[in-house]
Amino acid sequence: PIENANGSTVITLKVVDNDYSSVSVRDSFTVTVEAVDDPTIITADIIYEIDQAEYYTFTPTVTDVDSTSWSFVIANLPSWASFDTSTGQLYGTPDNDDVGVYSSVTIGVYDGYSYSYLDSFSITVNNVNDLPSFSTVPTTSVDEDDYYFYIPSANDIDAGVTVDIIAHVY
Repeated sequence: PIENANGSTVITLKVVDNDYSSVSVRDSFTVTVEAVDDPTIITADIIYEIDQAEYYTFTPTVTDVDSTSWSFVIANLPSWASFDTSTGQLYGTPDNDDVGVYSSVTIGVYDGYSYSYLDSFSITVNNVNDLPSFSTVPTTSVDEDDYYFYIPSANDIDAGVTVDIIAHVY
């Protein structure tokens, strides 16, 4: 049978005696071709690298000659990401705490009979230089002839970064 053709077909054979053309025998029988599960094909344009605070998304493409209904699975979902089991979409926005490499992410699709998987992949979240911020609030009003005192404090959420505070009095 041709690929993905299944069902029942009646076949009739006729045997004719060449010496006596009026003598023939017919025989009919039914052949049933059982459907088998063809593998589901899953592909994707995977995004392997992203900057922190940037929205990440991709959805795999599925081809299956005998099914239009699938469910998706994932292994090693990054902590900053979400996953839609009905579409296979992987999405999310990593922040500064998510900088690093997320390895062995594996996405698969199930067609009701068998699983097919993308090759495992890694996603690298790159650090982006964040602006430092003051962690104290200065007093902005003081009485004349009073002593003004303020100890500023600042920080930077980027790992390993120190900050300098420079004062300009105008």
